[in-house]
Amino acid sequence: MRLTKKDIAKLSSLSRVSLKGEEDKLLKDLEEILEHFSVLNEVNTDSTEPLLSGGGATNVFRADRGEWPYRGLGNENFISGKNDWMQIPPVFE
Repeated sequence: MRLTKKDIAKLSSLSRVSLKGEEDKLLKDLEEILEHFSVLNEVNTDSTEPLLSGGGATNVFRADRGEWPYRGLGNENFISGKNDWMQIPPVFE
């Protein structure tokens, strides 16, 4: 696929970037980048199945539990509490 100055102008407009005379340099740079990726078109992928996930990664964390094991610890550091909510002293008075 060959890029044109019209393509560069459209990209510039979509990205809201002002090129101010650098269109030729950007055109050359983008064509070189696309040329590097054109090598991928030559790779034979006929026997390769599509990758649908991260390679069979599984969750290694523990299962969730319904109870917090540290509930109630440190309550003496608070002014008061109600329904698992603790009241702290005012920071700004």
